[in-house]
Amino acid sequence: MSVPTTLFIDTSIFYEAGYNFEAARVVAFKEAINGIDLTLLMPDPTSREIHRHISDRSASAVKSLEGAARRAPFLYKLSSWPLNGTNPTRLKSQIEEIANQALSSFLDLFQVVELKYDGVDLHEIMNWYDCRRAPFSEKKKKEFPDALALASINHYHASNPGNIAIISKDKDFSVACERYPHLLHFASLASFSEAIKSEDKRVASIRETLDVNDNDIRAAIADAFNNSGFSIEADWDGEVYESDLTEFNHLDYHVVGLGGDTCTIAFEGDATYKAHVSYDDYDTAIWDGGEAYPMHRIEGTAKDTADISGIAKLRISNNGEKIGGVDNVILDQSDFTITEVPEEPSR
Repeated sequence: MSVPTTLFIDTSIFYEAGYNFEAARVVAFKEAINGIDLTLLMPDPTSREIHRHISDRSASAVKSLEGAARRAPFLYKLSSWPLNGTNPTRLKSQIEEIANQALSSFLDLFQVVELKYDGVDLHEIMNWYDCRRAPFSEKKKKEFPDALALASINHYHASNPGNIAIISKDKDFSVACERYPHLLHFASLASFSEAIKSEDKRVASIRETLDVNDNDIRAAIADAFNNSGFSIEADWDGEVYESDLTEFNHLDYHVVGLGGDTCTIAFEGDATYKAHVSYDDYDTAIWDGGEAYPMHRIEGTAKDTADISGIAKLRISNNGEKIGGVDNVILDQSDFTITEVPEEPSR
């Protein structure tokens, strides 16, 4: 296999997926690598950053729940309300434990090699820093964790020859890979999955077909998005209806699975949409003893943007030269939050 079987997954990949290891594109990746022996390099600074992100996200989730309860105290009357019967610190630990278990299950897919700091040349790293050489840059001058990770990966390669896949959304990691022939950059889990499948000639045909006409897929993704759940950041109890995806700002595809007459593609991009909203205006509400009494209700059409990613199942024929239709679309997110207010709200 020409695709590296040793890889490094940067925290930017996990961060973009919201550390949701059951997201559609992560599941597609896991299916793509099924049965392949892969070695995952885990530098210590990367491991620390992953666990720090999980801890921070767990704390943020608890704060969001506390904020919701302040806005709507009656939530405590729900028997299943997470903050009932436990304190915020304990709940954070429980959420963190669940996330770490999911991470552990994901790592079980690989032979994990933990990389410490033995053999890392700090003098070399300081030269990178002085010269603003990737992963350092003018905009990101303090990327020492990434620099230590890169140095430890190179040290590993010195005694373990062979190409290494660097999967990262971070452009500085991409630039750093240009300096080393043994480091091959992939911008996403999907692009790595597609590379695994690339020996099948149908992959190139499908990609060419999508480049010519992807209207059916765009329509199916838009339909799935419009049928998703929506909430309003200013008022979780507000109503959202008549959502309409108006434009894809960009949309990328990768072939991650192949059957006899079907294929699975992973997609990611962002889109602009409109939605009619109606919600209480808490900015002008009167507060009394922790209870809010809104004086106005805002209604109108809000325009917002959303990151969209997931997988789609396509019917193919003529070795991928023709796409017969879209069987289904699974989005990574089932709910989207509207952060913008109507341009001309009525009160």
